[in-house]
Amino acid sequence: LKQFKALSARDTHTALLTQELTGIKPAIVCDPALLYDFDKTKVSVDLPKRKYLIIYSYDRHMTDEHEIQAIRAFAKKQNLITVSAGTYHKWCDKNIVCNCLEWVELFRGAEAVITDTFHGAIVSAITNVPMAIYIRNQINANKLTDLVQRLQLEDRCLKEISEESILDVFRKDLDFANLNKTITDMRKHSEQYLIDAINACANVNTEY
Repeated sequence: LKQFKALSARDTHTALLTQELTGIKPAIVCDPALLYDFDKTKVSVDLPKRKYLIIYSYDRHMTDEHEIQAIRAFAKKQNLITVSAGTYHKWCDKNIVCNCLEWVELFRGAEAVITDTFHGAIVSAITNVPMAIYIRNQINANKLTDLVQRLQLEDRCLKEISEESILDVFRKDLDFANLNKTITDMRKHSEQYLIDAINACANVNTEY
């Protein structure tokens, strides 16, 4: 790690760990999925005919019967079908196999998203879709918590996956103008870091 001309991290926890190992304080920058503007790569995809709620979670999660019933009850009251995009949840109304760009478009076409993943939260944010985020006590908790704080999405977090908690989150309006400004500022900072890092490497004579 000490041989690198530039070190970066996408969350505070990783940055602190890197600094502890190397003595170098890394820059905190966007995850690539947040850095890139996916408005430039819109693709055609067959969206569900009915209005839908995206469920994005790893296959091993959201399998608890209480969580399933809470999500289904919320969707029914909102007249939404449940759609799992990119992962398989047999209890959802639709499971859609898709590539990464189609996946983004499925988020963009949704009425709302419920997710417990880092990238599910990112794509909900960049496509400006109201989201409810559940932070599990799992390996992604540090980076997901850090992301939520940086995007100022604390009030989009579920205390638990229950119908009451889901309703409470979606009752709140999301200030997309402020969210988009935050994302723009983060992207500018990260792009400048990449420019500076590339220039630093270009100015070094490397022997192979």
